[in-house]
Amino acid sequence: MPDNYLDFMNLNTNGTIPINDIDYNALLKIDPQIKNSQGANTTVGILDHYINMDLPFANPIEHSNNAPTNTPPSIHGSGMAGLIAGNNKIFGVAKQTRIIELPIYNLDGSRMPNMINDAFEYLSHLPLQGRIIINISQEIPFNFLDKIESLLDNENIILVASAGTDDQLANDTLQFPSSIPNVISVGSISNSYYNPDNRGNFNNYLDFVLPNFNYLTYSLQVGSFKYLGKDSAACAIVSGIISLIVSNNPNISRLEVKNTLQQLSLPYSSGSQILNNINLIKP
Repeated sequence: MPDNYLDFMNLNTNGTIPINDIDYNALLKIDPQIKNSQGANTTVGILDHYINMDLPFANPIEHSNNAPTNTPPSIHGSGMAGLIAGNNKIFGVAKQTRIIELPIYNLDGSRMPNMINDAFEYLSHLPLQGRIIINISQEIPFNFLDKIESLLDNENIILVASAGTDDQLANDTLQFPSSIPNVISVGSISNSYYNPDNRGNFNNYLDFVLPNFNYLTYSLQVGSFKYLGKDSAACAIVSGIISLIVSNNPNISRLEVKNTLQQLSLPYSSGSQILNNINLIKP
């Protein structure tokens, strides 16, 4: 195994073609017991664009009952699902987790308030089958605050949201709902933007920041692949890691999940020691 992520990708890909399997779980430097859980008996709901249901996953993608089924999938939704639970060429962080598609965008790419409302209604009545992680890589309007808070009342549900800062970690505002207490907010930063002396200026609502790399994942069609990065990809990676954590310890609290995340690391660029920790805010 190469010492860092960039070397690993250079050795195992040719452009957007995986020469060898890309296994994001194998890249994790974590307790083998957590790693080997593979996210079994957990669920990750993906609030995003539609996912291509024909893409290879260990468990069939489930579609929320309230959403239309005749809308074409998107690269973004499919890519997030691949990073979390891909199962062919691209192997996600938690490939045994159950994925639920929670589309909130219309065919023309416009965000639909009625679809967002339907997604939250579906989640509020979803029978619990292990812990549920909700991956929110897209901004949601603030008027859904009551729906977010209602989900957070259930300790079995963990919300993970993209901060939407994309390198600008000192921004005063994060995209909603990543600034809400008890929502795990995830950002990303490139080496060129990172200065350890400026960590105190990061937005106080940020919980975790990963290095901003391009992650190879599923594209729109079966057998095609695409690089995705920034806060959206970081959010999906962290959702997958949380799936592993709660699969290994189903009774773990949200606070304990955060504490466990702080102890994990990924083999990123060895030239920047600070980037070796998954959490740059509180290393």
